[in-house]
Order: sequence, then C-alpha cells, then structure tokens
Amino acid sequence: MDKSGISSGNGDTMTSLDGVSQQVVTKIYGNNHPDDRDLMNSWVLVSDFLQYLVPLRENFPEISTSMESAIGYVYNDPDCGISMKIECLCTVGSPSDVIRSFQLLGDIFSLKFRYSSMKLLNISRLSDEQISSLRFPPVPVWLEFYETPDLRVIRDLKWLDPLRSPGFFNDVMVILPHEGELVPEFVWVRLKAHLPETNRFKGVLLNEPFHESGIHRNDIIEVERSGSNLICVMKKNPEDNKPDTQPLTKTPG
Repeated sequence: MDKSGISSGNGDTMTSLDGVSQQVVTKIYGNNHPDDRDLMNSWVLVSDFLQYLVPLRENFPEISTSMESAIGYVYNDPDCGISMKIECLCTVGSPSDVIRSFQLLGDIFSLKFRYSSMKLLNISRLSDEQISSLRFPPVPVWLEFYETPDLRVIRDLKWLDPLRSPGFFNDVMVILPHEGELVPEFVWVRLKAHLPETNRFKGVLLNEPFHESGIHRNDIIEVERSGSNLICVMKKNPEDNKPDTQPLTKTPG
C-alpha cells in the first residue's frame, strides 16, 4: 500500500487513504451485503418459520398446530450484533398481509436468531397498521437493555455505514498509524461512546495489531474522522483500561 501522505503517528489527516477503509470492507464482504440499517429496530414477519415449528412442537406441545409463521423484533446487540427475538407465532391469511391469529411465546420459551441465521429467513417489515392490530408497542420494553444514548448517537451516523462490519453495527474499520517506515494497518474497533467535546469516539480494539504499537486487543482507544475514514488518535488511556467493577444488575429479556 502506498503510504505517501501518511503521518508518523501524530494524528495529521491521511488524505492519500481517503476512501480506502470502505474499499477494504467491500473487498472482505462484497458489494451485495444487505443494508443493515433497514433491518434494525423493526417488527418483522418471518413467513418461512414452519421448518422450525416441527422440532419445537416436539419439546413444547403447547404450541398451537395452526401456527405457521412468526413475528419478531430486530435489534442491535452491542456484543452479539444484529439479532432478532421471536415474540409470537402466527397464521397469515389472504391477502397475505392479514395476520389472522397469533400466540405469544413469553411464557413458553425465548428464541433469538443471530445475524448469520437471520439472513437465511424470509423476513419482511410489518406495517404500522399490522403492528397496531396486534397491539404491539412501537418498541419492546426489553430493548432498554441493549441501547444507551451513546449507542443511539453512533447508530444514527449514516456516514459510518460504509465502515461498519455487516451484522455488527457498532464495529467499524479504523486506520492505525505506525511510526517510522511501517505502513498503517487496518483494525476493527467496537465503538462505545461519542465524545462531543472533541468529536471523537471511544471504542474497544477487537484484534491484536500486526505491528507493535503500544496497544493490544481489548484496549480502549480513541478514534476520529479523517475524510471518509476513522483514524486512531489516542493509543490507550490507562484509566479507561481498568477492569469493570460494576456488577450486572439487570438481566436482558
């Protein structure tokens, strides 16, 4: 890779690398990966769910034999990526958008699909009219366990979309500069917070850098926007890398 115009780790703009991060993501995942933004925070109908109902009925006989489809909510789990929680089973009448009957699963079992499995299903968004007819809330109450104000800010930044890892909406590709003659390298960072006073982001480094750079996997680092890229500008704050001593006080639904 041509490293002309790249600074020696002092945070200057890397104009020669503008757009390269997006090209690398495309090289890894191709041009046809789905638009994850359209999937998230929506009620969806899974029309081809019958394949899962047969084995489920063997263990849960209370599942109605008339059910053939399912309704779920798609959300972003900060650690597990884009996921779907099945909330109820249903039958779909004619015309195809009419949901005739449904059976809530809250007291029977909890079923979640992660991104790779979810993409194998035939999923379509429910309309506002369908959601109202089912008397579902706009968002399920358990969503609060997976969202924070910081994560909402990060999620709403559309300019980050080309840098995101498909299926993991908070994971972005970042350029890590190196001193001397070493070329920069690309690393994955899980964004945790936006720092409005500096317009930077704080995140967790997800992979071990190839070259020694003073930071390691799972370290907290800061990154900032440079053109269409994100650049690592602060390589480790000891205070941020202390073990988390706060216990988990809630259990997600």
